[in-house]
Amino acid sequence: MINTYSRINITIPSELLSELKSLVSVGKRSKLISEALSDKLDEIKRTEAIARVAGSWNKKTSNVVFSRNSELTLWRKKIWKSFDDRLSGK
Repeated sequence: MINTYSRINITIPSELLSELKSLVSVGKRSKLISEALSDKLDEIKRTEAIARVAGSWNKKTSNVVFSRNSELTLWRKKIWKSFDDRLSGK
């Protein structure tokens, strides 16, 4: 896949810019900002998707039962991965 890039102007707090300049080399700042923005947008999409389906699942209508916390954790990870895969177009 070929990526095209666009230049934008943004405004950020001076303290944040100073920290960015002190921690990240010049050639890596755009990549860091792009990755952080992508992660935040994924989070926003996931939150909106959850809000759209809120209330569609409840204990009375679900046959999903967990006997241990580890089972619940694995189920949650599977659900989040499926959200991430769908949002990223996989």
